[in-house]
Amino acid sequence: MATYTIHWNELHLPIHEATVWHVGGVEPSLQWAARGLTGHTADRQSGAPERLEERKREVLTKLGGDLALSKELRSFLDEAATVFVGLLRGDAAWLRSFLGEERRIVFVLGFARTGGTYLLTELAAANGIEWSTHSLPMLHDDVPSREPLVYAGHPSRWLNLLFELAQFLVWVKKTQGPFVVKKNISLAYALPLIEALFGGNASYVLSVRHPETSLRSILKMLGLPITVPEGADTPTYWFDVTHRYLGMEQEPWKELSYAQRHLALWEAYHLAIAKSLPLTGSLEVVPYGSAYTDLVRRTAAGRGTGHRASEFHAPPATGTPLLAPEACEEAMERVRTAFTASGKDFPLLTWC
Repeated sequence: MATYTIHWNELHLPIHEATVWHVGGVEPSLQWAARGLTGHTADRQSGAPERLEERKREVLTKLGGDLALSKELRSFLDEAATVFVGLLRGDAAWLRSFLGEERRIVFVLGFARTGGTYLLTELAAANGIEWSTHSLPMLHDDVPSREPLVYAGHPSRWLNLLFELAQFLVWVKKTQGPFVVKKNISLAYALPLIEALFGGNASYVLSVRHPETSLRSILKMLGLPITVPEGADTPTYWFDVTHRYLGMEQEPWKELSYAQRHLALWEAYHLAIAKSLPLTGSLEVVPYGSAYTDLVRRTAAGRGTGHRASEFHAPPATGTPLLAPEACEEAMERVRTAFTASGKDFPLLTWC
C-alpha cells in the first residue's frame, strides 16, 4: 500500500487500505458479504469475495496510480495528519474536542474465535447502529493493524500505529454518530494508549472462551485437521507476545506443539489485559455463551432502541481434548489471579 508523507518532518507513513476503500466508495455490504459473520468460508456469500476484489481494482483505477495525488484521498489524509500530530502530543483534551465531547466508543476485545463479531454487530444494533452499512475493516480487526499494535514499543511501529489510529478517528468523525462500537483483538496489547487517549469516553467488553474450544474454532477456520501435526507452524508474533508476557524463550518454544503454543498465547493475551487494569471506563468480562445475548438485551433496554438480540449459539464440545486439561486449568488460574490482583473478576470457563 502507498505511503503518505508528512512534510514537516519528512515522515513516510502508510495509508491503510481501509481508508482507500472508504474514500473510493467500496460498499460496506459487499465487504461484510465477502467475510461472512463467522469468518468461516462456508458463511461467505457466494461470489462475494471475487466481487469485492473486482470492486477494489475499480477503486484503485478511479483514484489513479499515485494514491497520494488523489484529491479526495489527500483531503482525508490531511485531516488524519492533523489528528496524528495531536496523538503524537498525547493531547487527550484536543482529541475529545475533535471527536466531540459526547462521543462514546465501546471497544470489543477478546482472543481469536471468542464470538467478538457477534458482540460487535449485536451491540452496534443495540445502540441503534446499522453496522452492515459501515466499513468492515474500520469497525472490525483491521484498523489499527495487528503488527503496529503488537509491536507498539518499536519507534517506527509506534508512528505507524498513531497514523492508522488517526485514519480511524477521522473516519469516526465523518461517518459515525455519538456511539461507536469497535472490535479489535490486538488492542489488548496497546490498552495503555487507548486509556490515555479516551479515558472515560471509552468502555470495554471482553469476550472470554475456554482455550480448548477457541483452539478448535481456529483450526476449523484455518482448514487444519483437529489432530494438528506437531510441527504445524505458528506466526512469529505468537512467540514475541508470549516472550513479553510469559517470559517464554526460543528453545522451550521450539519444543511446544501448535496446541501448546495456542494455550501460551491465550494466557499471554489475557495477562496483557490484566496488566493494563484498572481502566477509567467500564470493563465487562463476558463468558462465551448465553451471557453474550444477555449483555445485548441489557444494552438495548438501556438505550431504548428496541433491538431484539439474535440468540448466540455455542456449539457443543465433542471429542478428546487437544490440550492437557491440567495445563488449561493452570493457565486459567494464573489469569484469574492476575485479574483479581487488578481488581477485576475473571469467570470460571467450561469446555463448551
